[in-house]
Amino acid sequence: MDLLLPYPQYSSIGYYTYQGRSWYNSFEASLTKRFSNDFSLNASYTFSKFLEDTTLLNAGDPEPSKVISDVDSPHHITISGIFELPFGKGQKFGTHLPRALDYIASGWQFSPVYRFQSGFPIYVPDLILTGGNEKIVPLSGSARSHYQWFNTSAFNNIPAQQLADNLRTLSLRFGNFRQDAYNYWDASILKETHIHENYLVQFRFEAINALNGVAMSAPSMTVGTTFGQVTAQNNVPRQMQFTLRFVF
Repeated sequence: MDLLLPYPQYSSIGYYTYQGRSWYNSFEASLTKRFSNDFSLNASYTFSKFLEDTTLLNAGDPEPSKVISDVDSPHHITISGIFELPFGKGQKFGTHLPRALDYIASGWQFSPVYRFQSGFPIYVPDLILTGGNEKIVPLSGSARSHYQWFNTSAFNNIPAQQLADNLRTLSLRFGNFRQDAYNYWDASILKETHIHENYLVQFRFEAINALNGVAMSAPSMTVGTTFGQVTAQNNVPRQMQFTLRFVF
């Protein structure tokens, strides 16, 4: 039958529509303390909401569904500081140390960085909801673990009973149904030693995720034995590196 068509070499026609939209609104605040008394501080906070309508719930829908974005993160906090340790020549302690000891004691800086970011919304496939939307929430406290991240009883978890051809009404994402938040510290220690006015030795130690905190990935949303379970870590484990630099 294809040979009878006007253009038999084309089996289908693909096209794009530009109906998608997004809305981002935020409140931002910051606090800065300039370097004085061997100390500086920067702190920032962002409260935001990111909405989008870029995906159709059903192929025949006239417009995309307006939902919370998959990269929405309502709370973002960053705090960083620089502490210059008061040891060595011209400092509060050890200002009259011999030159050899001054090379060791002076020029140290400690820089911590704290970051917190709300977890991203979890994508919800075309599942059968057994209760109201208020049941679609992550568990809290000791009730939550990587074996069960959310209230799985809110959904039908029997593979044989899942729907194949249906008109979807369940939203793609919910604002209160999120994966684990980022909540960790980075830190660095820097030492600069002036051997001569033209020569500088710089030592740096950096620890990424210094306390080895864990942010879990989104739980499995595939019905079956792993439904609601978290099987991976979403952030990097603690990493440490050393750098020695000679400047002339």
